[in-house]
Amino acid sequence: MAVFITEDDAQGGVDHIDSHRTVFLLASPYAKKNYVSHVNSSFPGMLKTVFRLLGMPPLNLFDAAASDLADCFTAKPDFTPFQALQPRKEVFDPAVAREPLDPKPSPRMDDPNVLREQHRNR
Repeated sequence: MAVFITEDDAQGGVDHIDSHRTVFLLASPYAKKNYVSHVNSSFPGMLKTVFRLLGMPPLNLFDAAASDLADCFTAKPDFTPFQALQPRKEVFDPAVAREPLDPKPSPRMDDPNVLREQHRNR
C-alpha cells in the first residue's frame, strides 16, 4: 500500500523559489523513513510512479517522460505503526498565529542605516 498526498494546486502558496513547487508526502511501509528526495519531479512523475506500482502503462508522453519517485521507496517494508501527534492549538487560533515574535517591525533591507551598521560589524 502507498498513499500519495499533495495539493491539487498551489493557490497562492507560492514560495521564494518557484511558483510550481508544492508539498508531496508519501505514506507506505515501503517508503524510506525520514527521507527527502532531491529528484526534480512533477505531478506527471507522481502519476508515473502510481502507474508503475499498479503495473499500468503511461497514459501519454508526459507521463512516460516524467521522472518517477522510485528513490522514495525501499525493498524492505517497515510495519512500525505511525505515532499520531497532537497539533498545537495556537496554530489554529488566528489571533495567536498572526502575533509576531518580535512586535517591532523589522528594518528594511535597503535602509542605508542598516547597511552601514552591517558594514561596521564585519
